[in-house]
Amino acid sequence: MKLKIKGFFGLIIIVLLTSCQNGNQSTNEKYSIGTLTDSIYTNDYFSINLTIPNDWYVYPREYYDAFSEKGKDYNQTKETVEESDNVLLNLLMFSDKSIADSTFARQTIILNAEKPANKNEYSSELDYLKRTKQEMIRYQLPMKFSSGFDTIVISGKNYISFHTEFQTEKGIIYQDYMTRKEKDFYLNIALTYPDSTKRKDLIDLLSEKIK
Repeated sequence: MKLKIKGFFGLIIIVLLTSCQNGNQSTNEKYSIGTLTDSIYTNDYFSINLTIPNDWYVYPREYYDAFSEKGKDYNQTKETVEESDNVLLNLLMFSDKSIADSTFARQTIILNAEKPANKNEYSSELDYLKRTKQEMIRYQLPMKFSSGFDTIVISGKNYISFHTEFQTEKGIIYQDYMTRKEKDFYLNIALTYPDSTKRKDLIDLLSEKIK
């Protein structure tokens, strides 16, 4: 799979992608991209109930679909989509700054979910994240990667994570990528923040807002 980078913002919100291979799934189970009602994002399939802070902005799905080639391979305009191979669902993106705001100091949270073509392609969440990291390194972006992996607990659920720092002309952008297995999918969360002290704030925010 090719990673589409469109300008500076595309580098900031690098969506979690891994190599896609052909394969078939026998199940006809349906999954959902979720719904957003009165600042509450709900996705029963992935067991998510997330309250968006009042002073944060939810970005339109078509805005971040543009950063994922796979996001355009099927129709995400309906609440429920049919099962298919190599699926990447862009679930939610929200930020403390609006799209129109050009301020560098932006905190962003992205949720997506990936279903590998072959359900046995990865042995664990750690294996999935290691290969995600290798794929990102392959693009030779000016990023520094943490040497190891951490476990982060959000609302009682364990996520395996790694950390990156991305040098730009305006300063350093910090990112955390985390994942956990949910049914046949890997549920991914990507955090982006302009100040290393904000990492705990974002994790605390998610722990408080996800029920």
